Amino acid sequence: GTPSVPLRRPRVSIARFRAHGTWLDHASTVPDSKPSPKTFVRATFSKKNGGFFAEEDLAADKPDWVEPISTDYRGVRVFELPPNGQGISALQLLNVMETFDLKRMGRDSTAFWHTFVEAKKLVYEDRARFVADPGFYKGSQASVDWLLSKDYAKERAKLIDPARAAARIEAGHPGLGASDTTYLAVADAEGNMVSLIQSNYSGFGSGYVLDGCATLQGTYTFF
Repeated sequence: GTPSVPLRRPRVSIARFRAHGTWLDHASTVPDSKPSPKTFVRATFSKKNGGFFAEEDLAADKPDWVEPISTDYRGVRVFELPPNGQGISALQLLNVMETFDLKRMGRDSTAFWHTFVEAKKLVYEDRARFVADPGFYKGSQASVDWLLSKDYAKERAKLIDPARAAARIEAGHPGLGASDTTYLAVADAEGNMVSLIQSNYSGFGSGYVLDGCATLQGTYTFF
């Protein structure tokens, strides 16, 4: 057979990246013996070598083992990494596009590309509003479940006008919990103000009725 050819590891590795509009080259001398990835990263990007991180920042960093998120697109299960990554947007886009007859449109048709671009507008607006680091935003998982629901995709797809490009897109509105208290305050330019709180607590209010009056007390029972 063909004899194997030994490969030599280069002694110098270059990390080139863009920062503040300027291309920066950082070189790190790497010995021929196998360096650990952690050692390489610390030596290359630490502040003492012109980077933006202290070695303590890199030493304290640790990866998270996460469960993938997925959706079914026309019978094919597609997986992505969950937030704080942005793979959820790709899954959302598949859900929205699934609601259209793309085969009838044709791959190179104006209708297909118009629908695709408008769907991306909707998805990216949701990404900017709802996709966050679950380590800091405790409602992240609820947002994931809601954003990936097929019903939500159908709701968003209805906003796409097949004859007109949207000049303005708004993020979706997650449903409120069954027992949530809702408060809003509104003021206009003339100084008129309205303060409103809805705290029904349960479907039938407190269960108390005033003597001689058919009015049901709407607030919850502890008041």
